[in-house]
Amino acid sequence: MGRDVHEVPAQREPRRPAKPKRVDGDLVQSLNRAIAILEILSEGGCRLKDVSTRANLPPSTTHRLLTTLEQKRLVRFDREENLWDIGSNCFAIGAGFLRRKHFMSIAVSRIECLAVQTGATVSLGVLESGSILLVKQAKRLQITPAVPPGSSLPVHATAMGKVLLASSSDPRISGSFSLGTLARLTDRTICDPSMLARELHTVRAGGIAIDDEESMMGRRCIAAPIHDELGDCVAAVSVTDTSSQLTNEAVQQLSAHVSAAAAEITRNSGGFLRRKTGF
Repeated sequence: MGRDVHEVPAQREPRRPAKPKRVDGDLVQSLNRAIAILEILSEGGCRLKDVSTRANLPPSTTHRLLTTLEQKRLVRFDREENLWDIGSNCFAIGAGFLRRKHFMSIAVSRIECLAVQTGATVSLGVLESGSILLVKQAKRLQITPAVPPGSSLPVHATAMGKVLLASSSDPRISGSFSLGTLARLTDRTICDPSMLARELHTVRAGGIAIDDEESMMGRRCIAAPIHDELGDCVAAVSVTDTSSQLTNEAVQQLSAHVSAAAAEITRNSGGFLRRKTGF
């Protein structure tokens, strides 16, 4: 049959204007790239080419991000050395993290005294996102092997990490070492969860944790817990030195000094030990 002469042809709907492309993804990508650049520069000053290579970004993109960060004083450019470096505003932002740790101001002077007393490197660490964040350090000798403040350290292979794992009342934290594979950093790293559990039992009983070349060969470390006003362990203080200096006899002698420093920081910041023995 033919079409009825009175039939009205179907009207096509007018084409809607295309929606503007969402820029959220671009913003997130730029933010991730900027953060990656800041992490690179936190290790030391770099030339544009080096930052570009390490960030795996084109030089033009790298320069655009750097100049934007420079406007916010998050990075700075040394025109004489032609180097990009971390800016002063990064310190100001990082200081905000330290301000919320109310024991920090008390701990600073005490760890300085402990460094003078022992001649070793003394560090203060907190548990952050499943790792030990090194927030403060007092170093007396340049030859002492140590990682710089701001570094993240594995909990299972460090004395401070063991202290925080052993003393935590949160099963999600104290049991975190059993989730997944424990990375082997040296031949002495404890990678068996059952062995680590026994190690943590010893730490609870003695109140002291030891890193016996488990995170770095040639380095030993002793750590003790710092408690808050609820009796929870919120940080750890440690002494690090070479294995030749930190002998078994020295560990016995310095353990008392480390425990005393941690207890003093705990007491002066209003904290207390929940139990009289262990943690």
